[in-house]
Amino acid sequence: MTPPPTEQHEPDDYTAVAADGPVVVVNVSKWRSDAVVVLPTGIEVVPLRAMTTDAVEKNRQRLDHAQQSVEQAYAREKAAYQRRMLAEAQPQEVPGGIPAALQALDVASKAYKEASALLDKRLIEITEWLWDALAAPVLDMLGIGPATDGVAPRLWWCPTGLLTLLPLHAAGYHRSGRQDDRVMAHVVSSYTPTLDALTRARKHRPSAAERKMLLVALGDKPGATRLLSAEKVERLLVKTFAARCTVLSGEDATAAAVRAGLREHDWVHFSCHADQDLTDPFQGGPILYDTTLSIADISRAPHGVGEFAFLGACKTNVGGTTAPDEVITLASALHHAGFRHVVGTMWSIEDHVTAPLVEHFYAQLARPAFTPDQAARALHHAVDALRLDEKNSLSVWAPFTHTGP
Repeated sequence: MTPPPTEQHEPDDYTAVAADGPVVVVNVSKWRSDAVVVLPTGIEVVPLRAMTTDAVEKNRQRLDHAQQSVEQAYAREKAAYQRRMLAEAQPQEVPGGIPAALQALDVASKAYKEASALLDKRLIEITEWLWDALAAPVLDMLGIGPATDGVAPRLWWCPTGLLTLLPLHAAGYHRSGRQDDRVMAHVVSSYTPTLDALTRARKHRPSAAERKMLLVALGDKPGATRLLSAEKVERLLVKTFAARCTVLSGEDATAAAVRAGLREHDWVHFSCHADQDLTDPFQGGPILYDTTLSIADISRAPHGVGEFAFLGACKTNVGGTTAPDEVITLASALHHAGFRHVVGTMWSIEDHVTAPLVEHFYAQLARPAFTPDQAARALHHAVDALRLDEKNSLSVWAPFTHTGP
């Protein structure tokens, strides 16, 4: 496939993209690594001496391994739970009966807790490294300290290579004693796949015509874990948008129906399962009633003029390891298709926090009437509310991201 022609720019052309806040392009190579910080007044380069290709690859592998361990342990716990239910209903069908099934479930549950604890340990190590190697030098150069009035400035991250798989927005020390040494205390983070993408998103403004919300709610798909949050999110969005909300749920949530809906709606919210294959990212996407709506399908399909997408599903803003510079994610595909603001996730999300986060998010944007222009700030506050709840670990609140202006 021949790539489309790209517009040539002089360095001064890019400074306009930083009108609402600095844009940090992070380049990592075997020779040297730098943060190229685009400002309204020009471009500054911050050397990143601790940001080596080996360190990025090591941390990416450690995070990936920990995430896979959690997913495998969760699958084993789910199978053990189903086996226990079978033992209670038909003891003769399970060797050892109920006692054996209960013991197996106890072992699987402990293994899942251990895997989850390891993921949080790895995330703490990685986010602390990201703070020391990237975020702290950039914020020091910018002179941005912790926000004292509750209104943090905006900042855009534009990572490259395997760094796209790491949570730059969550960089920092999240253990007690160093609460100011974290990105969230200083800025409201957003991502952009390229400078041109951010420029296009800023130029595109939706029409004044009445806009509609498409809700894809599939919380009870056969063969998949039931998502209780999907039912709560459906009630919330129907109440918020009333007649302007089109709901596709159950058998109606097919790939064809969703593709058609994306052409006819300015806003979309996915509340369903999703997955991503790091070795073949084009095949990832939301899991609908009949099939997975792959990133490849979305990229090929014609779209209307979208404005906002909330991807309340797992791994919607994580790309692949084979071609990380191409930023192949569901979030970037919808952003490229014209959806200016996209909320996504970098890894699997916990169902029990999804509905509270969504409620907090829309409550801020729906007063007095829904407008996505403050989506990044609304997500920042919704995530911070999760973070402040001591029951929620780093892996629970950190996956959520905003892409766009």
